[in-house]
Amino acid sequence: MDWLSGWEFTGWTVRQVALAGGISGALVVLWFFFRPRPPRFEVASHVLWDEVAPKNRNPLVKELLMLLLQLLMVVAVAVALGDPRFVPE
Repeated sequence: MDWLSGWEFTGWTVRQVALAGGISGALVVLWFFFRPRPPRFEVASHVLWDEVAPKNRNPLVKELLMLLLQLLMVVAVAVALGDPRFVPE
């Protein structure tokens, strides 16, 4: 990969960054699957809200999007721990 030439990690090594990112990412995914879910119950105004703002969206899409954003944050933090710097050749 030519576009990566010249970059090096001055903080953690690549192996340490990959290990920290992998473990943190696995913990985020495990938390996603085994987190406690809040109880769902209907309230009296539920019928009114359905008329004003009907639910057309799939809640799974929102949850998967949030999981993707959390994993992107884990990758960003892991790369930041490596303290990447451009060293011209």
